[in-house]
Amino acid sequence: MKRIQKMLSLALALAMMMSLVSCGNNATPAGSAAPSGDADAPAKTADALEVAYLLPSAAVPFWVYLQNGIQEKCDEYGYNLTVYDSNNEASTQLKNAQNAITTGKDLIIISPCDSSSCPAVLDAAEEAGIPVIVADVGTDSGTYASYISTPNYEGSYEVGQYLANYMKENSVDGTIGEITIPLARKNGQLRQEGFTKAVTEAGFQMGTSLSVSNSTYDEAEGFCQNIISGDPNCVAIWSHQETSTVGIITALEGMNEKDILVACFDGSPIIVDYIREGKVLCCGAQQPVEMGRQALEAGKTYIETGSCEPEIGVPTLLITAENVEELMPEIEANVYTPGV
Repeated sequence: MKRIQKMLSLALALAMMMSLVSCGNNATPAGSAAPSGDADAPAKTADALEVAYLLPSAAVPFWVYLQNGIQEKCDEYGYNLTVYDSNNEASTQLKNAQNAITTGKDLIIISPCDSSSCPAVLDAAEEAGIPVIVADVGTDSGTYASYISTPNYEGSYEVGQYLANYMKENSVDGTIGEITIPLARKNGQLRQEGFTKAVTEAGFQMGTSLSVSNSTYDEAEGFCQNIISGDPNCVAIWSHQETSTVGIITALEGMNEKDILVACFDGSPIIVDYIREGKVLCCGAQQPVEMGRQALEAGKTYIETGSCEPEIGVPTLLITAENVEELMPEIEANVYTPGV
């Protein structure tokens, strides 16, 4: 009898061990994608996802608009969003990523401080099994689930064409100054290349080019003053971003320069007002609110299915005095959040 009881006990123990082994083989790290061969059971449902958004600087309206697009979709699905401000420091952004990883976030959305520092964040997230969506700017390398992109080259080329045509039609001749975003970013390189290609094809010459590091109004205002005072042939300035454009307009008004043309990238309520008032000739407006929505949707799809579109393009809108009123519904839905 004792022998039978012992055999039964051993059989029960063996059955329990086999059950534990079976459960362990089906476990998946939180936030990682389902194995490519498992088509019926995604690694994780998207119920109450913990989402991290790593933005370069909350002081720049563009990133706040993109954040609002992410938040809109998180609210719709009942997800929790934590926003990490990197204050334009790549080292801070990496620390923020490590914080997001250690606190168990299921999805990371990053707008890199610069393209060369992004791979370190992507490597850390990949090691932890957390999918990453890159929203704007771009990265030099690394593994990510999807890249939400703007056609920076094409959008800037279109702005350059519009400015060049205006200058020809109004017999304006001279050099074109430029205030760029950091050229360590892929999007900055593409904006410079696209615009320069368009205006040089039209026979115009680029003049002084200065690159911001802090993305503040004051920095751009000082750069604009330097460009105008250092180049008497300057007749126009090309601005890569909203904050620089505000600084440029402040500088031109302070210098009583009424004839300098301004073309820019990035839309906002103040840029729309500048276009209506004739202070800005045209704007290649990204659609950051829509980019934020698309980033969250891509992350949701990846977590639920193990795959998503590797690149999702969101086009720019060319805003001018001729079409601004017609485009207002689209601008207020996708370019910026009214009242923010």
